[in-house]
Amino acid sequence: MVPLPTLTSERLTLRAWDPDDPSDVATAFDIYRQDAVARWLGAHPAPWADENAARERLLRWQSGGREDQPGFGVWAIVPHGSATPVGSGLLVHLPDAEGTPTDDVEIGWHLHPDAWGNGYATEAGQIMMQHAHETLGIDVINSVAYAGNDASIAVMRRLGLQPHGETDRWYGVHLQWWSIRM
Repeated sequence: MVPLPTLTSERLTLRAWDPDDPSDVATAFDIYRQDAVARWLGAHPAPWADENAARERLLRWQSGGREDQPGFGVWAIVPHGSATPVGSGLLVHLPDAEGTPTDDVEIGWHLHPDAWGNGYATEAGQIMMQHAHETLGIDVINSVAYAGNDASIAVMRRLGLQPHGETDRWYGVHLQWWSIRM
């Protein structure tokens, strides 16, 4: 397993989530137990059940990177001057309907509702896009969201992604598809 690189921007540090840190586990659970967050995620949206489920998810994120392609994963988004993450940023290979990773790259963000409206998703997106292009050599970055997830779609727009309409080619559900060629 290749460690996830730490990324920094003017106001944020993106670092790996630590499944062995009780504070990270509790924070991740607090983010993903929120219906306002969970309702937009995955093929079968549901809030995380408890801290044990949160730790298991963080363990998967820690070991979920593709060995042949380091630099992909799920980061904790931490504002400078704080030790506590406010959300997650992800740069992953989009899965097909069966869950098998494709070569298509997705950028995404999941923030605690208390952190909404601060520009953190856009800033995290910018640094992940820069990392994807400059470090990983990615030319096309995709982002997907359920119809009605206006806040996430607004971030896509601010990042310069362009809409392509609805698709069901990833995750096996109908999603709004946006992308950018770098």
